[in-house]
Amino acid sequence: MRRIMTVKKHVLITLIIIFLFLTSILIFVSLPTPQNEAFSETQTNDLLEKSNVSSIITLITIPIIDNSTFIEQDLKELETTLTETNDYVYATDYVHYRKGPNTDSEIWGTAYIGQEIYRLGICDNGWSKVFITNLECYICSDYLTTEKPIVQEVQEIQPVYSSYSPSDLMNLGVIYDGGYKYTWYSEQVLPGGGLDIPGRYSDGNFVRDENGYICIASSDFDKGTIIETPWGTAKVYDCGCANGTIDVYVSW
Repeated sequence: MRRIMTVKKHVLITLIIIFLFLTSILIFVSLPTPQNEAFSETQTNDLLEKSNVSSIITLITIPIIDNSTFIEQDLKELETTLTETNDYVYATDYVHYRKGPNTDSEIWGTAYIGQEIYRLGICDNGWSKVFITNLECYICSDYLTTEKPIVQEVQEIQPVYSSYSPSDLMNLGVIYDGGYKYTWYSEQVLPGGGLDIPGRYSDGNFVRDENGYICIASSDFDKGTIIETPWGTAKVYDCGCANGTIDVYVSW
């Protein structure tokens, strides 16, 4: 008898579990879908009362993650159309290269004037996609050209030989040549460390600048004027001499 009661008890428990399970399925199927209107609170309570369920049913919702929340995309870049070119171009000025094809994008570096750059393509918004310093990035096309710049090299100044030597100038003190009176002016008495002469150095006789020009003073020519003298090409760095006189800066 006790065994029969135990079996009946298990059967009853099993039936209750099945009933609750089927009731839960009924409630889940009856819940509104996104296409239907949501149940009101009254409708939900009525449904729970009709189902005679006294237990609390916990509905677990799985959130749908929007990828756009986690993936940052440059919409301006997506809106551009790229035409492949695969050619070499050159920077016409110092110009930034950026992460994207617009001035709002992050700056990754700066190209220098005349720098050779491999271009991958041209965007329809006036930017170029390039490969520079091992990076794929963008440069405004206004600062790029397909013409290779001409590098102007400073030609070495060849000495001009004349009938007058530096010793003649030093010993005589005055040389008349080409309608001008040449006198010498020692660098030892130049103001301070000398005038603002870029790359100033002495060749043992004359004071020269970074381009090898002999440095002179003259009131007949503007500063920066380049003229020929009996000892070579010279450049005017100062004035204050008498008209017709050219002071040659010397190292003795």
